[in-house]
Amino acid sequence: MPFLARLYRGADSLVSHVGYLAGWLMYPLIAITVFDVVSRRFFVLGSTYLQEAEWHLHTVVVMMALGYTYLRNRHVRIDIFRSRWSPRTQAWIELVGCLVFLAPFTLILVYYGYRYSLQSWMQHEVSSSGMGLTNRWAIKAFVPFGAAFLLAGGLGVLIRTCLFLWGPPNLRSAMEDRAAAAADPNFR
Repeated sequence: MPFLARLYRGADSLVSHVGYLAGWLMYPLIAITVFDVVSRRFFVLGSTYLQEAEWHLHTVVVMMALGYTYLRNRHVRIDIFRSRWSPRTQAWIELVGCLVFLAPFTLILVYYGYRYSLQSWMQHEVSSSGMGLTNRWAIKAFVPFGAAFLLAGGLGVLIRTCLFLWGPPNLRSAMEDRAAAAADPNFR
């Protein structure tokens, strides 16, 4: 069990750092978007580079933050049903969801996302706009990376759930506290 606890801490640390760094990309994304909107509206200046930089940054932020949002329990849930269930029932549903849905989906996304970005790189794909950004493969590479970090976040949740369900009492309560803290930042 100590090995699983260390593995959980490692996944949590990796995914949290990547999610934190992705969050900082929101500042340039906001700045570029505001500049683009203001320059188009008031100065009648348009830039394909700016528009493509916006969606490139948006893609990076979303893909790199997926694992963090899942690990921190910030994703969308059907709380109208979930709130009525006991913590053990919630843990069982989380376990099944990780194994049946999350793991296969992310593995497929890593596989096909890698092939998709590799093909783009081999073809030297660029923007369809003559004034657009080059190296389209770079942004497409964030699809498999983001899926891999989502898989790492899912592994962390899976370990946390298993330790909660079957771990020794001290780890069980620690994982329950950790899950509660992830769900509610004002917890304790």
